[in-house]
Amino acid sequence: MSQVNKIFSILFLCYLSIIQSSAQTINKIEYFFDTDPGFGNGIAVPLTPTTNIANFSFTASLSNITPGIHQLSVRSQDANGVWSITNRGFFFKDESINNLTNIVQIEYFFDTDPGFGNGIAVPVTPSTNVANFSFAASLSNITPGIHQLFVRSLDANGVWSITSRGFFFKDASTAMVSEIVKMEYFFDTDPGFGNGNPITITAASDIQNLNDVLNTSTLTNGSHTLFLRSLDNNGSWSITNAIDFEKVSSLNIVAYIQGYYAGGASMQNVLFNQGIEMNPSNHTDSVHIEFRESNSPYNIAYAYTAILNTDGNMLLNLPLSLFSNAYYIVLKHRNSIETWSANPVSLNTNPNYNFSTSASQAYGSNQVEVENGTWAIYNGDINQDGFVDIFDFLESDIDNQNFASGYRASDINGDGFVDVFDYLLGDSNSQLFISLSTP
Repeated sequence: MSQVNKIFSILFLCYLSIIQSSAQTINKIEYFFDTDPGFGNGIAVPLTPTTNIANFSFTASLSNITPGIHQLSVRSQDANGVWSITNRGFFFKDESINNLTNIVQIEYFFDTDPGFGNGIAVPVTPSTNVANFSFAASLSNITPGIHQLFVRSLDANGVWSITSRGFFFKDASTAMVSEIVKMEYFFDTDPGFGNGNPITITAASDIQNLNDVLNTSTLTNGSHTLFLRSLDNNGSWSITNAIDFEKVSSLNIVAYIQGYYAGGASMQNVLFNQGIEMNPSNHTDSVHIEFRESNSPYNIAYAYTAILNTDGNMLLNLPLSLFSNAYYIVLKHRNSIETWSANPVSLNTNPNYNFSTSASQAYGSNQVEVENGTWAIYNGDINQDGFVDIFDFLESDIDNQNFASGYRASDINGDGFVDVFDYLLGDSNSQLFISLSTP
């Protein structure tokens, strides 16, 4: 609640939106009142050149402005000499602007004006500024339905502010605290109140942060709408809330990384070993997956970054458009050889792809057997140039000499440290001339 008159100064928060093809440095701001003096002839505002003035503010002097209605105009200029649009706003300068007085009384009333001074008094400490003042207006004598709330203030000189008003609706059940006793959901088509799928709840007057698993098994892939509503103990239904979503198809990929393999179809929790995760988990590392077209130049149709679990599984939720064609599945990892599927995979007929069952699951059989019958993608390509060679060792050697640890590509075996054991694994792959194999 604030009083419009009796103001010493006006603080204008100027949000200047400048549409540019690229970010430019704003090095000048100027303002003027009423009449445009021409670009560059306004009153300069001190400014440190910057590309962003979204929250910039300044005080515009009103000392030479006569009482009454005026227009404030503001604009800016960038480093290329281009001016922004001129932003304008109206304001009123009160004759008593230099005689700021305390607001000593606030009152409110509903619907019908009882006359100045006859409203419901609001306790207030006299002040020149009540901008953030709040109070609770009693609705005990208000009938249910639509009403208007009016508020105004009086200053120490006996001058009333304008009367502010706002509409509100008092519900017939406002005085009753009801309990939510039932919740239901449905998809797309409303089956009628009470006929939706039930959600298990404990009756309460306030239900927040409710988690439940909704059955989408009967839905086709594509766009759908989820509807939710609740019933209280008075038999009144809430509004029906709607949430749009898309049901997508999933692809499960199984792959192991050579240096991370721990045996028994399991890998190390590398993200924990290298300090990324604070607690042990079933996460090995992130892997970037590309779906490449089946014909040269094998353009990327879609890309996805997933967490590779310690059991070798990665579950990907993919857009429906991918399931109408066949694509090469390409695995990229921060210290491994980029590995392609042996052939383009039709995702519509193959919702799973397992690299680990045979070397031939990768293009050019470019995998290593880490356990009888279990295959993994090679790692040791620290610099990601498609080869495991001396250039990878140079980077690894520096980290080794510095006793490096943590999230580093040179930690080939994923134990959290860069040491001789990483060198031995990389050297073995180097002697085998391990490199990228693609169509």
